[in-house]
Amino acid sequence: MRILIAPLLAGIIAIGPVPRVDADDIIDTSLRTWVTQNLHFENERPPLIRKQPVRAFIRSDDPQIVAETRREIANFAAAFGLPVAFVTTDINLAVVTAPRIADGRKPSRTFLADLGLPDATIDDIVRGADWSDGCGLYSGRDDRGRILGSIVAADTSLSPKHLRSCVASGVIFGFGLRTASSETIEFPHDHLPFLLLGRALAGCEQKMGERMPAEAVRIRDAYLDCMVESLKPKFAE
Repeated sequence: MRILIAPLLAGIIAIGPVPRVDADDIIDTSLRTWVTQNLHFENERPPLIRKQPVRAFIRSDDPQIVAETRREIANFAAAFGLPVAFVTTDINLAVVTAPRIADGRKPSRTFLADLGLPDATIDDIVRGADWSDGCGLYSGRDDRGRILGSIVAADTSLSPKHLRSCVASGVIFGFGLRTASSETIEFPHDHLPFLLLGRALAGCEQKMGERMPAEAVRIRDAYLDCMVESLKPKFAE
């Protein structure tokens, strides 16, 4: 069947037979693109992921922020199959709202020192981060790309909406997702898909274990294939 479109932009455009589009192919392609955008692969390593039990610390003068953040951390810990405790020592996920988190474009050394961080860690954060927008995120990692500790810092000069979005985005970042994104999500509306993504990532990590392909491209493709297959039934309904 040929469809002829009447004169357009002073010409005649003919559109040939319209190919049949398979719904499964659309879902596969869309999911693969979305998963790729929200995971971080580096060299030959598996994707960035939090594997250790979560020891979280939250500091904010806003009780609503504290309550929402506790729920979000607990939900993501459950999605990743990790135990969680809210503590004041041996912290590996800190969420803090405070004034003046940045000094110009760089994280404030005074703010970071107040968190009890050693000078070497402060140097590393300041060297590589830009917190001038009032939303500061940082994750340290080991040689295999596993997260050792994360900081989420939201400046109290932000509007309530942007402050909540910064904190919510930071928690997601602290579990290894959306690390390349410079935009915050809208909390709580954009929250659920990332819980599903985290659960799929943790499940694929467990399935593959140490049986990793040797080549970096194959590691990446193996994870993407596994996660698309895991997520597809949830998004195809």
